Amino acid sequence: MFQVLVGGNPEKWGCKWDVEIDMNDLFLDDEQIIMTIQTAWSPCNGFLKMLHEKYGVDCENDYNESGNDFAGRYTIDSGGENDECYEYLEGLYHFDYESFIYEIECLMEGELPPLEEWLEQFPYVQSKRDLETIYESYK
Repeated sequence: MFQVLVGGNPEKWGCKWDVEIDMNDLFLDDEQIIMTIQTAWSPCNGFLKMLHEKYGVDCENDYNESGNDFAGRYTIDSGGENDECYEYLEGLYHFDYESFIYEIECLMEGELPPLEEWLEQFPYVQSKRDLETIYESYK
């Protein structure tokens, strides 16, 4: 695995340590660069802000940290910055639905409360299709 550490001041990046980019998870085309960035305990929004300011690129970062119970999406473009951050499962629901379903299925491995009580844990799930998916997993 080839990795690059982006030097600088980690506090400036918004995370505990330097930003680590896995070059094996790098995708480039004429329109975008997609990369996986590993950081400690928080998203590297400061790093993305620096990229935007220095190179004029728009940035979007989907991030999550189950241990600290948060997930979200940070964007910066000519319209400004936006950071939508939620509790872990709700953030996955909004920004990484496949991972949300996987996490729900993992939660179902133990003893489950009655369905109505179980669904109360997910008040942000409003679409009928998504509720049916959770219901099918529950069964």
